[in-house]
Amino acid sequence: MDTNILKRRILVYGTGHRAAFIAHWLRRNSDRRSFAIVGYVHVPGGDVIVPQDKHIGIEGSLFQWAVREKIDEIVVGPDDRPQVHCPGRSTHEEATHHSAR
Repeated sequence: MDTNILKRRILVYGTGHRAAFIAHWLRRNSDRRSFAIVGYVHVPGGDVIVPQDKHIGIEGSLFQWAVREKIDEIVVGPDDRPQVHCPGRSTHEEATHHSAR
């Protein structure tokens, strides 16, 4: 049985120092028993510390992409939060609209 299907799918929004800390801190399989990090999304204007091979390119709405790819949780980890820009419509607005259904 593939145990990965039982793990929560996590997307990290950020590729800077904080996101790299997540990648480094959770580098062993034993650290990630209950979840799998699907990848890291670069924040426009943000640092790039996480290796390029772990980046995921997303066009359009982050929320719609996450729903389509069955992402269970988005961890927001940019280095400078006031400059965070989510592609597409406001993620909070979409999540509120989606959860109200």
